[in-house]
Amino acid sequence: MSFLLAAALCVQMSCSSGFTDGELPYRVHHSPYLQLGDAPLVGFAGSETDQVEILWQTAGVPDSHCRFTVAYRPAGAASWTSAGDPQSIDTGVDSRVVHFVRLAGLDYAADYEYRVQHLRDDRLLNTWQSTFRTRLASSDDTPFSFVAYGDSATRAALTPFRNVHSRINRIDTDLVILLGDNAYEDGSHADLDARFDPRLSPEATKWNAGHIDYFAIGNHDVRTAAGRPSRDSFSVPIPVAGVSAPASPPPGEHPEHNYSFDYGCAHFATFDSNPRRDEARLNALLTWLEADLNATKAMWKIVFAHHPIAGGPDKGESPADHYYQQLVKRLRAAGADLFMVGHSHTQSRTYPLLGAEGGRATFIKDIDSDYAKRAGLVQIIAGAAGRSLRPGDLTQFPFVARGFTSETSPPLKYGFTHVHVTPSRLTISYIAADDGAVMDRFTITAPR
Repeated sequence: MSFLLAAALCVQMSCSSGFTDGELPYRVHHSPYLQLGDAPLVGFAGSETDQVEILWQTAGVPDSHCRFTVAYRPAGAASWTSAGDPQSIDTGVDSRVVHFVRLAGLDYAADYEYRVQHLRDDRLLNTWQSTFRTRLASSDDTPFSFVAYGDSATRAALTPFRNVHSRINRIDTDLVILLGDNAYEDGSHADLDARFDPRLSPEATKWNAGHIDYFAIGNHDVRTAAGRPSRDSFSVPIPVAGVSAPASPPPGEHPEHNYSFDYGCAHFATFDSNPRRDEARLNALLTWLEADLNATKAMWKIVFAHHPIAGGPDKGESPADHYYQQLVKRLRAAGADLFMVGHSHTQSRTYPLLGAEGGRATFIKDIDSDYAKRAGLVQIIAGAAGRSLRPGDLTQFPFVARGFTSETSPPLKYGFTHVHVTPSRLTISYIAADDGAVMDRFTITAPR
């Protein structure tokens, strides 16, 4: 990576090199970015402090003379601490290798710096340096915000996704939830370049150098090796019953597709919704999810996945489905406040859902856009982050309170959902990427 290109593409980062890409023995293909890694939930050993993982990917024939060093320090401190030797994952694809280190024992709600250096023998080839802030502890009621979006990065049409991330970079938010189909068309390592390669998506790599994206798995993401490229490229908690979490995902399921984490006064959980039509698999996954949600003492419980339960005009899910009926019933019983999904390349929110009768949704038609906590399960579809915008008639869904397609007035724009979290209220907005306009806003308020 040349100095001028890297300097232009890295946020809060500095890169220096006397080499061009062609001169490097092998190059950093995905610049360093952050993930949470295998962090335990609140109350389990190791949760007293925070952690992050730093990942990067190389491509090309490895050179035994090359090595990477990683160091970190509290922001502004004089001296660096070594993070130890990086570990690696050989993806088995095109000489791509994912390298990673874990920074453990970090203070919550604290600012840190990290530095990744690429050396050949004793000659420095590149330096990547960035800052980040750790999570809020579960006992910390400080307000925070997060962004959620799905159906996003594609090499076939990068501009909409780049515009979405350009807007995200301009707002004050703490983390991003990826609602599946994060790498079109087939979830391959080459497809993931649209998200992690700074030459293709400088806005996204500007973000992830200092922030964490938490992913849900989508149907396009599992087309390649059942989602292995995503599992190689993201590092998330692995729930182990009694060790790091109250329950383990069902045998045979990828734990990386079914995990949870804590952030301040909120608890987030995701599950693989691809088997939504397989009743046995779905029921087993929901049993795990129920155990996870019932164990948390967080004020807010937010579930994210890929497939909507109903309300996507370009999709076939319906209140008559087992998927809808089980999710609404079981997530409501476990106290979930939001169900956030993509898959439908539209944007919408429902009224608080109660269940279904005769194949039709039952709900509370709360038209003042200030829903009461625990009134019902609210679904948000946010699937307009880059792949395409689709038409459809939302009036066929009386349980949809507000939404947009390419045919509505006003029409849907590429964008994302922004959620501001306090102990007493969630404020949920849909933000257009092009001009930052708030196309929709509502709240969920906890009882006093």
